[in-house]
Amino acid sequence: MTRAFETVLNTTPPSISDDWLQGRTSFGGILTALALKELLSLVDNNRQPLSLNIQFIRPVYPGTVNISPTIIRTGKYLTQGHVSIEQAGKIAVEGQAVFGASRTSELQLQNKTINLSKPIEEAQPLSETASRHFPKFIQHFDFHYTESGFPFSGQGEGQIGGFCRHRQRAIGYPALVALFDAWPPTLLPMYQKPVAASSVHWHVQFYGESTHSIDFSQEFCEYHATTLHAETGLATTDALISLNGQTLASGRQLVAFFE
Repeated sequence: MTRAFETVLNTTPPSISDDWLQGRTSFGGILTALALKELLSLVDNNRQPLSLNIQFIRPVYPGTVNISPTIIRTGKYLTQGHVSIEQAGKIAVEGQAVFGASRTSELQLQNKTINLSKPIEEAQPLSETASRHFPKFIQHFDFHYTESGFPFSGQGEGQIGGFCRHRQRAIGYPALVALFDAWPPTLLPMYQKPVAASSVHWHVQFYGESTHSIDFSQEFCEYHATTLHAETGLATTDALISLNGQTLASGRQLVAFFE
């Protein structure tokens, strides 16, 4: 069974189809999107997501999940919430998010921007042949690589990036986090054969105020990630995602590799 992103997010009770698998577990980006959607339903519309921390604790298999969002505190400017995803009575994902209302400030600094090495016309699209070792969920996204090679190509120096979008309608912050997490870990292009990798912890910062209404299937976003440190089967990576040169989010991720 194949289900589009918006269908998965709006299914009641929440359930995930096997086309969203990432190895033996469901894709972390779709789990994060579901968690964020449930938290957003409890927050005033004038408050935007500012930060999100997600821990992937155990595998989530295709099927029904239980999502429990809670608002911990709402102040004058900030709202803080907690969310967990359970399956078979066990917590599989936990997250904490901060939402805020915009305010004026005398200090304004521009976000760091992404400078990809090639325009999209010269980028290398991810073909079905190149993605044969990729997880099932990749079918829902459109990738065009500009930095390093494809995963398992034996190329690169610990960075990855290019242009990306959803293949079908995908609106707002949940769609953004799914797209942000859809790229492979930065070290995979350096391997010459397939290896397994798994996200352990993900921290995301959000920027801007118009993301609620963006359809991330209509235009390509720019993405770039670099490796900060890697040893003993673990790597820490930093990433940025932008649209038309405006940075929408940055993230830091702890990834485990199983060679």
